[in-house]
Amino acid sequence: MDNFWRDAARGGAIVGAVSVTGTLTQMLTGLSLGLFFWALIVYFIYKYAKQRSMLYSPVEGFTYGQSVGFIMAMLAFAGLIAGTGQYIALSLLSPDFFTTFYTQLIEISPDLAMSDSAFMQRWLNSPLVWMMSGVAGMLCIGLFVALIVSAFVRRRPEY
Repeated sequence: MDNFWRDAARGGAIVGAVSVTGTLTQMLTGLSLGLFFWALIVYFIYKYAKQRSMLYSPVEGFTYGQSVGFIMAMLAFAGLIAGTGQYIALSLLSPDFFTTFYTQLIEISPDLAMSDSAFMQRWLNSPLVWMMSGVAGMLCIGLFVALIVSAFVRRRPEY
């Protein structure tokens, strides 16, 4: 039970790798296999959460809250990997992506053109921004998955 972060990082690495693979598949082939990759992500979340629950004795059990907490920690690691992977993929495969993205933002909201455009472009080009957005996205979307998966993973303590 003392290897919580190691287990969360291991599961997060797999989930993040699946997410990056989905992004690369879409970028390189144009195929949108989002549902397939989300099914894989949910499968790995379930698998690693179930493995974690089995580390607890039947007397201790593995509560719903413990399961949600573990899955959210795992998804934070996955978000770091997914955000970093997306940044690297976009930088290598589509170098003009960031400029195009900034131009589209200006078209949507002309007020952004009045702000410091050099700062905005640096901000959009920052790997840290992409990493944090990966974490935020994984945690927001993953919360719903965590709530559902935890219902199946929890184990009530036996007295």
